[in-house]
Amino acid sequence: MSIAMRMVTTKTRTTFDPNNKDHRADFAIFRHNGSWAHSKNQYVLEYPFETIPSMITSKLLDFYLNKEHFVADNIDKDIYGASIC
Repeated sequence: MSIAMRMVTTKTRTTFDPNNKDHRADFAIFRHNGSWAHSKNQYVLEYPFETIPSMITSKLLDFYLNKEHFVADNIDKDIYGASIC
């Protein structure tokens, strides 16, 4: 893409949504090549995070832990359901 074309192309300001497969793919590509150039989105930095990558990493960690049911309700049990308290 030419420099002139990059100036014309605008990115949509978007809140990162870990449920969105395209958002997860954006981050995977960013992790691989260290650039957001491929993304059509410009992710909005949310409080209290200091960087977009740290915010997305935290959101993805929460997403996958919740998906695996490792949530606060089960914090007193190990991964096999045995009590650890």
